[in-house]
Amino acid sequence: MPWRRGSPAPWQEWRPSPFAKDWLRSRALEHRLQPIGERDDVLWVNDSKATNVTAARLALRSFERPVVLILGGRHKGEPYTRLGDPPSRLRAVIAFGEATPLIVSDLQGIVEVLRVEHSLEDAVRT
Repeated sequence: MPWRRGSPAPWQEWRPSPFAKDWLRSRALEHRLQPIGERDDVLWVNDSKATNVTAARLALRSFERPVVLILGGRHKGEPYTRLGDPPSRLRAVIAFGEATPLIVSDLQGIVEVLRVEHSLEDAVRT
């Protein structure tokens, strides 16, 4: 039935199904901007689904407080300089893994970069 002026718009009559209500109330997706704890006024967030610079950059935009980013692993081809442009809440980067030299090279002078020589676990301890 076509919509007629003066009658309620179709979206005004829409009611979410029980499934949709549950989904809308659900917690963050695991590994996607998932808060995992807070200690000493530092919020720890797992965003291990952000496996490239574009995804990490979008995630950074969602924060309202300063961010220390643990970044590393294998390089995916994008320049890391994009993480600081436009200026974001990025305060420091802890670099680890195979991509460390490139991360340091790209971000030096843009943001403080700490180098971790071993593993993700070592980066978290830093």
